[in-house]
Amino acid sequence: MRAAERALLRLAACQHGVLNVAQAVERGMSVDRVKRRAAFEADRRRINALTVRGFRVLRWKWAALHARPQELIDELSRVSAAPIARAA
Repeated sequence: MRAAERALLRLAACQHGVLNVAQAVERGMSVDRVKRRAAFEADRRRINALTVRGFRVLRWKWAALHARPQELIDELSRVSAAPIARAA
């Protein structure tokens, strides 16, 4: 493992609940896996923050835009026409 990879793993491990690099490596976590996990968790935090502010978050893969664009447009139309449920 290169020094840069070790540094990245150490940083990600500290920020995302893995106690130390040795434990991450023992668990078989590669640098790529740690980066993906960190991105996944950051994405969830962003979605939650938007939801709390009243936004609706819809998620599609890029391929869906090319494979079925009209279906996505129809879905957006239905969602934008539906009332937003507010917590009391």
